Amino acid sequence: MKAWLNKISGSDKFGIGVANWEIFAYLTLFVLGGALRLWGLGDQAIHHDESLHALYAWRLYSGEGYVHDPMMHGPFQFHGIALMFFLFSDNDYTARLLPAVFGIALMAIPFCFRWKLGARGAVFTAMLIMISPSLLYYSRFARNDVLMAVWTLTLVVLVWRYLETRSDRSLWAFSAVLALSFATKETAFVNVVVLMVLLTAWQWKNIKLVLQGVVAIREAEPGVRIALVILALVLPLGSAAAGMFDPITGLTLANPNWEIAAIGMPLGSTSVIIASMIVVGLFGVSVALGLYVMGKDWWPIFGIFWFLWLIFYTTVFTNADGVASGVWRSLGYWVVQQDVGRGSQPWYYYFVITPLYEFVPLAVASVGGAYYLIKGSVVGRFLTGWCVLNFLFYSIAAEKMPWLLVHITLALTVLGGYTLGQLADRLTQYYEHRYARWVWAIPLLVVGILLFAA
Repeated sequence: MKAWLNKISGSDKFGIGVANWEIFAYLTLFVLGGALRLWGLGDQAIHHDESLHALYAWRLYSGEGYVHDPMMHGPFQFHGIALMFFLFSDNDYTARLLPAVFGIALMAIPFCFRWKLGARGAVFTAMLIMISPSLLYYSRFARNDVLMAVWTLTLVVLVWRYLETRSDRSLWAFSAVLALSFATKETAFVNVVVLMVLLTAWQWKNIKLVLQGVVAIREAEPGVRIALVILALVLPLGSAAAGMFDPITGLTLANPNWEIAAIGMPLGSTSVIIASMIVVGLFGVSVALGLYVMGKDWWPIFGIFWFLWLIFYTTVFTNADGVASGVWRSLGYWVVQQDVGRGSQPWYYYFVITPLYEFVPLAVASVGGAYYLIKGSVVGRFLTGWCVLNFLFYSIAAEKMPWLLVHITLALTVLGGYTLGQLADRLTQYYEHRYARWVWAIPLLVVGILLFAA
C-alpha cells in the first residue's frame, strides 16, 4: 500500500516516503470530513440556484436533453448531477451528492502535492480544507464552486509536476483538467490569468532570453513553455472578450438584451461575420503557437483539451449549437454582466467576509505570506502570489457573491497549511530530543486557539 501511495503522491520521484502517521491522519480526516459532507445532505431546503441546477440535470437524466446556458455556467455539473440521479435515484440528497463527493476529493489533493508542501504541510492543508466553513458549506450545496476548487488545485499540482519532471503526461493531464474546468465555470478564466501572471513573473528572465533569441523555445525553462501552452489552449475561448469594445466599434458582438436575442451572442450579420473571423483567427494562432512551443507534441495536448470540451458542450455530440454557445457565449454573457454587477457589493466585500468566515486560514496565511515575500522558498512565494491575485481579481469583478469566497479560501488554506507544515518541521528539527516527534503538533494548538477565538 505504501508503494502505491508513494507513486500517486509523487514520492517515488522526489524521495519523501509516506509514514504510518500520515496514513492515520488522512484516514481520520476523510472519515470526519466525509461525515460532515454527507450526513443529512438532503435535510436543508433547496436554494433557488440549486433548484435550477437540479431541474435541468433532471431533464437531462429523464431524456429531455440539455442546452448550454451560461447563466447557470458550464455543462459539467448538469451531466454530473444527472449521473448521480441515474446511479442513486433523483431526490434532494442526490442533487447535492456531486459537490459532496468533490468536497471529499478536495481533501485528498494536498496528498498529491506533499512533495512540495511537505508531509506535514499537506496534512495541515487537508485539515484546513476539512474545517473551512465556506468549503464545507458549498460541498453540501448544488453549485459548481467546489467542483472548480478541485480542478483549480489539481491544475496547480500539475503545473508543479511539469516544472519538476518536464513530463508529457503531466501536460496531457493538465490539458484534460483545464478542459474540465472550462466545462464547469467561467472562473476558469481567472485561474488561467492568475497562473499566467505567476509563471510570467517567476520566469521573466527566461522569457526575455527567449524573446532576445538567446535561448530557443524548445530549450527554454518548462515554466516558459507551460505558460505559452496555457495561452495557446485558451485563446479561442477568449474570443468574446472583443465584446468589451462594442461601445467603441459600434458592433454588437455581445448582445446585452435578452428580449432581442441570446445574451452574449453577436447580433446582426456584420457582428456574426466579425465574431466568426475572430474565432477562426484565434484558433489559427492557437495551433501555430502550440506547434511553435511544443512541435508535434502539441497535437495530443490540443486534442485532449478540445475532445473533452466538446463532449460536455455538445452533450456527448447531440447538440451542435453547444459549440458556438461554448466558444463565444460562455464569456460573452459574463462580459455583458460586468455592467450589471449583480449583488451590488462594494469592492471590499471579500475583505469583510473573509475574516468573518475564514479567520483561521486567513490569519495563518497572512503571517506566512508576509514571511515568504521577504525570505522564503519559491513555492511559498507562488502560494502567496496566488492568494493576493485571487483577492485582487475577485474584488475587481463586478459580480461578488458569497460562493466565490470558495476560490479565495482555497488559496488561503494551501498557503496556511504550507506555513503550518514549515513551522512544524522547524520545531521538530530544533527540539532534537525524545519528544521531538510530538513537537510538530504545536501548530495544531495554534489552529485550536484560532478556532476558539473565532
